[in-house]
Amino acid sequence: MRKFFISVVLFFPLSAAAADLSFERNLYYGMENDASVKILQEFLTENGYYKGPITGNFFGLTEEGVKKFQQSKGIDTTGYFGPLSREAALLEITRDSAASSSEEKILSEILSSSADNSRSASVPAEEKTDTQNNTASSALDFLSSAGVINDGEQVTLTWSSQDMTSCEAFGGWKGKMSVYGVHKTGSLFSSGSPYVFYLNCAGPDGTASSSVSISVNPPPPIFSIIAPADKETVTMSKPYTIKWTSSENKGIFSMAHIGLYKNGEFQYLIAENVPNSGAFVWNVPANLVTGNIHQIRIWNVNYPYSYRESSKFNFSGPYVSYFGESPVTFASFWNALINFIK
Repeated sequence: MRKFFISVVLFFPLSAAAADLSFERNLYYGMENDASVKILQEFLTENGYYKGPITGNFFGLTEEGVKKFQQSKGIDTTGYFGPLSREAALLEITRDSAASSSEEKILSEILSSSADNSRSASVPAEEKTDTQNNTASSALDFLSSAGVINDGEQVTLTWSSQDMTSCEAFGGWKGKMSVYGVHKTGSLFSSGSPYVFYLNCAGPDGTASSSVSISVNPPPPIFSIIAPADKETVTMSKPYTIKWTSSENKGIFSMAHIGLYKNGEFQYLIAENVPNSGAFVWNVPANLVTGNIHQIRIWNVNYPYSYRESSKFNFSGPYVSYFGESPVTFASFWNALINFIK
């Protein structure tokens, strides 16, 4: 009797994003050296939306990649990787991972079948019966799109099971559930944090339970920018103190970002993760455009869309001349002339 041996080798590479589902916070333009931005860039690269380097810096190329991804998912192309984009990315990763798991299960069955066939010629009939009656162990995978969210945001729960016939939810959600599915929660608020979602599934071989916990950050602070004031003129190439007040500056609200905007468009990040103390000394560059078209924007690190802007102000100067660093007036000209004659 001839014996045939079949060797099957399959590879199922997992992306960095699939291996580390860390899209737990919003990502946006201006972030630098950020581990989550690196994972985002790897995810966009592997799905054909991004062709730049993996740097952890969120600038023009990354923003364009996010916009392409958003367009493919029917999301507003803002370039801001927020709750809807994170949810869509997680669902895509979950789907890819599920496909890999399915392929691995098929491979396992192939190898198991091959092993059973190779033993069938030598094992007694009783042992063959016992082997064929072995049952597979039950399993339940239960995931959340984020572990920490901002006040009023939502999360998406995904789950899948093997050898289960029914599932029931309790805790943060309730009711009978299918043995696999996707569920989007309503808005979650800090007043009820943390939220714990439990899932219990049952099958002929037993039960399996799992849970996910969601923490909700408190509402963002309310900023009020004092300086620069309306139509104020800020002198270039000189230090200027930006001043503001904040309704909260402790805990997660202890740090802030400060940016410069021109006619509503982002120009550059003045300061990142600075103490939310109410004042920051800005060394104003010399190459800014003049005109009463500029605004300072201040926002909390965890709430990039909850910001406040200053009134519009102007840039000028500096005035460097024989008369000193100030605008030339008739009095200053006359005094300088008298001093020169003397």
